[in-house]
Amino acid sequence: MTSETLAGGAAPVTHVPLSTAFRSFVAGLATEDCSLAEVVKALGERSLLVAMIIFSLPNCIPAPPAVGSIFALPVVVVAWQILRGYHGLRLPKILAKRRVQAKHLRWLANKGMKPLVAVERRCRVRLTWLTTPRAERWLAAWMLLLALVVLFPGPMTNFLPAIGIVICSVGLLERDGGVVLGSIIWGVIAVVIAVAATVALFGGLWLGIEALFN
Repeated sequence: MTSETLAGGAAPVTHVPLSTAFRSFVAGLATEDCSLAEVVKALGERSLLVAMIIFSLPNCIPAPPAVGSIFALPVVVVAWQILRGYHGLRLPKILAKRRVQAKHLRWLANKGMKPLVAVERRCRVRLTWLTTPRAERWLAAWMLLLALVVLFPGPMTNFLPAIGIVICSVGLLERDGGVVLGSIIWGVIAVVIAVAATVALFGGLWLGIEALFN
C-alpha cells in the first residue's frame, strides 16, 4: 500500500493495490456465490483495466490469427468504454446476473493473484502525468489501436500488441508511469513488426502469383 501527498499540504491519497482490494472483497463474502455485477462493483473503476488484462492474456502467447481475433473483440469494447469515460465496466444484463461460486473467487484471490502481486511489488508511483484520467483516455485510444491490430488476421499481429496492452493496463492500475511509458515503446515496436510481417507476407504472395502467371 502506498500513499501520495497532494499539493498544498492536502491529506495523502492512499493507493490500495488491486490484489489487496480483491482479497478484501472475497474475504468479506457472506454467501457461497455472488454475481459478476457484484465483482465488477467491488473492483470499481479498476474493473475496466482488469477486463483489459483478462481478455488480452490469452493473446500473449503465439497462436493462429483467428484465435487472437476472438479475444481481441472484447478488448476493443472495453477500450471503447474507457475512451468514452465510463467509470466501471458495463456488462450486458445477462452476464451481470451470472453467479460465480465463492470457492473459485477464493482460489483466484489466494493463488491466481500471485503473478499480479509479483508485478505490483516491482511497480511504484512515478511519472504520474502518464496515469491521470485524461492520460488514461488517450492511452485507451492507443490500446484500442493495438487491439485492432490483434483483430487483423496477419502474421505477428496477436501476441506482441497484446503484451503491450497488458503492460499498459498494469502500469495504469499501479499508477506507474514508467511501466506505461515502456508499454508505449513496446507497442510501437509491436505495430512496426506486425506491419512489416504483413507487408512481407502479402508481398511474397503477390510475387508468387505474378511468377505463376508469367
